[in-house]
Amino acid sequence: MLAFDVDAWLEPHALTLGFSVDKLKLVICLLAAYLISFGHKMLPSPTTKHLYSATAGFLFGIFCFGLTQMALPLAMAIPVYALSFVPNPKVPLVSFVFCLFFMCICHMVRQYYDYGGYTLDVTGPLMILTTKLTAYAFTVADGRRFEKCTPDQQKYATRQVPSVLEFAGFVFFYGGFLSGPGIEFQDYMRFTNLTVFPNGKIPSTIKPALMRFLAGIFFMVSVVLAGQFIPNMYIKTAEFQNDRSFFFKVFYVITGVASSRLPYYFAWIMAEGGCVAAGLGYNGVDKSGQIQWNGVANVNPIAIETATSFKVVIDNWNINTSNWLRRYVYERLTPAGKKAPLYVTVATYMTSAFWHGFYPGYYLTFACGALVTETARNLRRRFRPLVMEADGKTPKPTKVAYDAAGWFVTQFTLDYICAAFIILTIEDSLNFYESIYFCGHIGIALAMLYFNQVAKQERAAAKRAAREAKDGAAPVAAPATTAASPVAASSPVTRSRKAD
Repeated sequence: MLAFDVDAWLEPHALTLGFSVDKLKLVICLLAAYLISFGHKMLPSPTTKHLYSATAGFLFGIFCFGLTQMALPLAMAIPVYALSFVPNPKVPLVSFVFCLFFMCICHMVRQYYDYGGYTLDVTGPLMILTTKLTAYAFTVADGRRFEKCTPDQQKYATRQVPSVLEFAGFVFFYGGFLSGPGIEFQDYMRFTNLTVFPNGKIPSTIKPALMRFLAGIFFMVSVVLAGQFIPNMYIKTAEFQNDRSFFFKVFYVITGVASSRLPYYFAWIMAEGGCVAAGLGYNGVDKSGQIQWNGVANVNPIAIETATSFKVVIDNWNINTSNWLRRYVYERLTPAGKKAPLYVTVATYMTSAFWHGFYPGYYLTFACGALVTETARNLRRRFRPLVMEADGKTPKPTKVAYDAAGWFVTQFTLDYICAAFIILTIEDSLNFYESIYFCGHIGIALAMLYFNQVAKQERAAAKRAAREAKDGAAPVAAPATTAASPVAASSPVTRSRKAD
């Protein structure tokens, strides 16, 4: 009854602001987190902070989703906590499979009852919780084999299973429960115990929190305006697909589809500010002595929107989830001291896909994304040396044109492949791509064919050189395939991912 009354009271306000009721609830909680955070800083002990964090986060969940849905985070968290007492090296894998399976079931139930809908429900917090709980399970196991861990694993290792209250504070921490960031257990504990701060005192957080608050407000207003003037779902309409010119469609892809990132910018930056207000996110000082508050940053909008390469986009989008995939999937599956086999990359992409859900559009985006990532890497290696001086650092005058072209190609390709992610369905996605002549897919395919041909030429040249060297003859230079050639640098045979 309470949830119904709250919804009824909020509905006219939501209509006035241009939000749905479920999204207005999220906005209210994200704003309230700032006030709660300043109260958090004044609490006298870690115990009271754990209780405060857990209570506030759980109440946020009840306010947004109702008491019934809040049983699901408990159902996911309790088994993982219980398993952490079992000293078996297989426990992290069991916990990982359990959480991901639990998450997948929730995705399927949601899609069954609200197919194609964008109503906020508890699956969002469950996605964040999946990253936190699986990471927690691995860090507890790392604490039991501490001496065998890598330096990065030792940094996050949990040497002792936490108390119920400590675990609850971590699971339901109000600053990240609804929309992230997904934090490491040790980061939460060091923040709560004040051991991360010099002399155990939290520096002033007013300015960094205020900056993120204002940025969040900017993106919140942008969400409303974009919904009115450049709605991203316009690309599904018959008017867009049948009546608009090709050049208009290209322009709208770069603007309209790009607007779908604005809600993420708002939620992630506003949530980050709420965490920073309490002191979570402290990341030491830089070379100039300035305090860094980017420890829980999840996105860098300026870097993404000005990116001239796909790598920059990947490095600055959903940062905490990317770190989770790297630490607990990619690196855990990679054999020690060896380059990651293909199955490791495939497993990482599949984990990310399952984590997001089961809409066909997601998989169209991820499939293209994997190809674009590799193609963009080869393009950069092939053409960037052409606009740089011999030292590799000084740009030539043509670098400006290279950057402009790189920006356009990066932004269009990003929005082109992500169109399926927001459209969701196969049929509507294919209708959109057909209306724009599959130009992005054709471009990707042509680039891949080109680099495949280059690789064949390089392999043939290498075999000739090896044959001639074996016969005692001087190798014949092959201008297009020498080690200094930008073509050679793009070869999948010689490339080094560490150079990326």
